[in-house]
Amino acid sequence: MISLLRSNIYRRFSTDFIGKYQSLINSGEIKLDHQQAFVVAELQKFYEDLQLPSVTTTEKIEVKGDSSSWRLFGSQDTVKYVTKQVWRKIPGIYLYGSPGCGKTYLLDLFYDFVSLSHKRRVHFNKFMLEVHQIIHQLNKADVPDSEKGYDPVPKVALEISKKARLLCFDEFQVTDIADAMILKRLFGKLWEEGVAIFATSNRPPDDLYYNGLQRFLFLPFIEELKNNCKIIDMNSDVDYRYGGDEEHLRTFIWPNDTIAEQEAKKMFLKVTGKEKGGILTIPVMQGRTLTCKNSANGCGVFTFKELCEEALGAADYISIAQHFHHVIMIGVPTFSVYRRDIMRRFILLIDELYNRKVKLTCTAEVGIDQLYTEEGAEFDEVFAFDRTISRLTEMQSKEYAELPHTPII
Repeated sequence: MISLLRSNIYRRFSTDFIGKYQSLINSGEIKLDHQQAFVVAELQKFYEDLQLPSVTTTEKIEVKGDSSSWRLFGSQDTVKYVTKQVWRKIPGIYLYGSPGCGKTYLLDLFYDFVSLSHKRRVHFNKFMLEVHQIIHQLNKADVPDSEKGYDPVPKVALEISKKARLLCFDEFQVTDIADAMILKRLFGKLWEEGVAIFATSNRPPDDLYYNGLQRFLFLPFIEELKNNCKIIDMNSDVDYRYGGDEEHLRTFIWPNDTIAEQEAKKMFLKVTGKEKGGILTIPVMQGRTLTCKNSANGCGVFTFKELCEEALGAADYISIAQHFHHVIMIGVPTFSVYRRDIMRRFILLIDELYNRKVKLTCTAEVGIDQLYTEEGAEFDEVFAFDRTISRLTEMQSKEYAELPHTPII
C-alpha cells in the first residue's frame, strides 16, 4: 500500500483526499496503516464522484381538469413538464470492521475534507430517532381525506434529500424492529433522489439485524444496501483505542461491594465538590422527561436498573449525554443473551456517552472483560458488545478524561 500512496495516483491527487492522508503520515500525526491506505484509495474515488455536477431532469406531471368543465369538449386534463436539478446518483460507501480499527477516524477525516454545503454527519441512532419524530408529527397532522393512509416515510426521505447531498453515518446498526421495518422505504427514496451514503459499522451487511424479530422482512434492505454502496472490510486487527497513554483511572470499580460504593461517593465529591446532590428533571422529547435522583454541577448518579432495566431508549440516553458531563452508574451486572433488551440498552447508553465524551464511573459485579463471557450465541447485541468493551476501556484512560464534553454533535 505504500506504493499506492507514492504512485501516479497519489501525485495526481496530491491536493485531494489521498494527499490529505499522506500529509498526516508525513507530519507524524498518524502512522501508515496498510488497510487504511486501501480504504483511502476507495474514498478518493468516492470524493471524485461527489465533485460531479448535478443533472437536469424533466418530469412529466398530469394536471386534472376542472370537474365542472363541459363534457362536450372532452377531457380537460393537461400535461406539464417540470425541469429541475437533481443530485447525480453515485455509489456510496459501507465501511465495516472490528472496533477501534479506525473507521470513525476515516469517516470524520473524509467528512471534514469534503467541501459540500449539503452534507451531514450524524450518529445512526440519532438519525433514526429524528426520522421517527418526523413520522410521528406527520401522522398527527391534519391531512386531506385523499391523503389519509399514505406512507409518510418517502416524504421524510425527500425532505432529507433536499438538505443533504452526502449523509455520513457512524455506527450503522439495526437492533430495533421499528427501524428495521422502514429502512428499505427510507433509504430507497434517499438513493432514488441521489443522496450519497457513507456509513461505518462493526457488522457486514449480511449480519445486520441478526436474528432480529421478523428479520425476513428486513432482508430486501440488505440487498438494496449492497446494490447502492461499495462494501469495504477494514479487516484490521489493530484497536487504536488501546493505544496512547496506558495510565488508567479507577473509574470502573469492581466487585460491587461497600468499598466500590465508597469509591463512587468519593468520585461524586471530587467532581461536584458536594457529598450529595439534589433531584434534577431533564427534558427528553415530545413532552417526556427523565429524572436523576442525585445530581450536582453537571454530574448525575443513576443505578443500572434506572438506566437499562427501565423502558428507556436512544432519546433518553442522548438527553443524558447532553445534560451531564459525568455519569456515575451503580450496579452494572454481567450480561446474558437471555436479557438482550438490557444488553441493547447498555450498548446504546455507552455509545451516546462516548460520542459526547461524557466521563463515566461504574461500580460493577466484574471487570470489563468479564461483563459478557457466553459463547456460541449469534445475536446483533453480542456482536455489538465488542465495541462497548472497547469503548469502556478507552473511557478509563487519562487521555479520554482530558477530552472536553461535547453535548452537541
